[in-house]
Amino acid sequence: MFFCSCSNVNDTKQWLLENRFDAELFEGCTGSELADFSREDIFNLCGPVHGVRLYNSLNKGIYISLQEGTEYLPILVEKPTCDFLKTWIARGLSIPPSRITALLVEDRYGKLVPMDNLSLKGINKRIYFDIKQEVDEKGSMRITLKESPTKDENGKRGQHSKS
Repeated sequence: MFFCSCSNVNDTKQWLLENRFDAELFEGCTGSELADFSREDIFNLCGPVHGVRLYNSLNKGIYISLQEGTEYLPILVEKPTCDFLKTWIARGLSIPPSRITALLVEDRYGKLVPMDNLSLKGINKRIYFDIKQEVDEKGSMRITLKESPTKDENGKRGQHSKS
């Protein structure tokens, strides 16, 4: 089961149970609310052992700003796939997933590399991306993910973050 900030109360509870967390502690929380808990809050609620595990699970993920000037939305997935990422981005852009014909990542040298499931599995930290959309004459869309370079001491990214 995938977990993301868009998860409703039931999906969040299911994810917590499947990952052996006490779902009753977070009764009624959506994915967005759970992702907003601070490290200290999680440790106070879960204790040190389960708190570390939950905090690490919540902070290993992909955060995407769908438009310049908007906040980064977390996609916290245990087993990420390109199909899931493509569907999530399409939903955020209010387009059908079939319209996205390519998912690319811009590396630190500006080279575009196709995103694949193996590279998604290799993400073991919190990473922030801005997306760039390119639409061809047929209406197909190519999405480029570019890692955001700015970060403050609270893990917030540039002007995109909302407090």
